[in-house]
Amino acid sequence: MTKISQNPPMQTPSPTLRTIVILGFDGIQALDLVGPMEVFTKANTYCPAGSPAYRVLLASQRGGNIVSNAGLCIAATEPLAALPSSVDTLIVAGGDEAGLRKVAEEGELLGWLQQQAGSFRRLASVCTGAFVLAAAGLLKGRRAATHWSACDTLQAMWPDIEVDRDAIYTAEPPFYTSAGVTTGLDLCLALVEDDCGAQVALNVARDLVLFMRRPGTQAQFSMALRAQGVRRHVKLTPRRHGKLTPP
Repeated sequence: MTKISQNPPMQTPSPTLRTIVILGFDGIQALDLVGPMEVFTKANTYCPAGSPAYRVLLASQRGGNIVSNAGLCIAATEPLAALPSSVDTLIVAGGDEAGLRKVAEEGELLGWLQQQAGSFRRLASVCTGAFVLAAAGLLKGRRAATHWSACDTLQAMWPDIEVDRDAIYTAEPPFYTSAGVTTGLDLCLALVEDDCGAQVALNVARDLVLFMRRPGTQAQFSMALRAQGVRRHVKLTPRRHGKLTPP
């Protein structure tokens, strides 16, 4: 499996049980939260001797329900005040502009991040979650990734961040950032590989039916998608017995 190129090596694989907290807010992109959750919980099923590697918690500022930008209600998140002191990795999900602005304006979450940042072995973001880390002052002087459509905005708002427009994720321990939406899966698979080994990460990728494992230096723009955009798409039409076939 391709390791993170031009980035410092992460940790040696270990069977230690680690608490992973995925942090959301009203207006989150649901995939930014659910994707990482699936990667870490799936990893538990492939650990040697059935010994789980991760305890995964969903959290929000005040706990309770949060609603995604698509209207999905995520229930019973843990409040920040109730999180255990032994959090290994905190991952901040991305979301829409309204949700991000509210986080910045209220300031409570940013203050908590500033206070607690030193207690985490890893602090990561998915997609526009990088804006939350940046607003907390945690990415100053560091290389970071975010969704391709938000790179210019992130760079304009925080000129002291080295925004990597090409990488799908960056690793500058203890800080890790991923680009748009599904790249959070790639980052989390890399974290699983560092914790549990390449075979566990590969098994998780297969279980989630991912087409391929992508290194951090993989560009955000897909040449395959670009090619599909300029050719006729094959549409599926129903046949007898419920089967689908091209027209």
